[in-house]
Amino acid sequence: MSTVVATRPPGVDRLVVMAPSRNLGDTVTPGELLAVVSDRPLLVLPASVPLYRDLFLGDTGSDVTALQHALTDLGYSSNISGTFDASTQAALEAWYEAVGQTAPFGSPVSASGPDSETSSPAQSEATAPQTQGVVFRWREFVQIPRDSGRIASMASVGTVLGEDGVLARLTIADDTIVARADLLQADAFSVGSLVTVRAGSNTADLKVTSLSAFKDGDPGQNLIPGKDLVIALPPGAKGFSRDQSVTITSGKEASKSLAVPLIAIRQEQGAAFVEVETPEGLKRVEVEVTAQADGWAGIAENKDLPVTTRVRLP
Repeated sequence: MSTVVATRPPGVDRLVVMAPSRNLGDTVTPGELLAVVSDRPLLVLPASVPLYRDLFLGDTGSDVTALQHALTDLGYSSNISGTFDASTQAALEAWYEAVGQTAPFGSPVSASGPDSETSSPAQSEATAPQTQGVVFRWREFVQIPRDSGRIASMASVGTVLGEDGVLARLTIADDTIVARADLLQADAFSVGSLVTVRAGSNTADLKVTSLSAFKDGDPGQNLIPGKDLVIALPPGAKGFSRDQSVTITSGKEASKSLAVPLIAIRQEQGAAFVEVETPEGLKRVEVEVTAQADGWAGIAENKDLPVTTRVRLP
């Protein structure tokens, strides 16, 4: 969970929510208008941009370069010069206009400096304040870890934000289930395959989002050798809680296949095999386990294991 905070700019007494632009459950990404607070917008800026100062015409720095890259990536082309120039101002203004807002303009800055004196109308005209044009006000931007989040809560219109300025809370990643499948079980799963997840009386048909490579076990943490399944829970899924035990069943339909007693399957260095009786003695035959149930393991067709072959049991 990530907290989105509005920062009170100079001259503003209170932060008042004027118009949230997003709804609960919406996904928020860079380039979007999140809300209007005290009549100024809060735009979502990519997390790659250092956000610590206002930027005016002619300012330079790594933050300016990062801003220029971000603007260009969002579709508002800007020179990548490291200098806050007219091109950057135009791109920034276009972004504000695209979300229905007006970009801020800088306060006039005297060309001759605050301590200069003027002794004639001609001198006054020559040293008249020069406008900065569009400026970058860092307080009008918010950032989200990993640049994406789903709105879990949002202050409503008319809310006066507290001293902490908390406007919204975002869920940064979907809730996930991670389960370790042993070598025999893992072959029944693949990325994108349908599985049934059971937690008590609750069930859900979901998809495997990732499947790890084979991992060694860790007796100290009660982890068996096998592969890790990752399954994403959809927003609003009910009946599932943190650290809850679940049962995951492959959605593959059962099919006829060779089968051997489950206890006949051995494992070594990530490979499954059985031992068969031959006139010359025991022979090791590697097998591909396709399913298991009721103490039996289904295996893929294998020329070294014709029907009625005798396998060794421990």
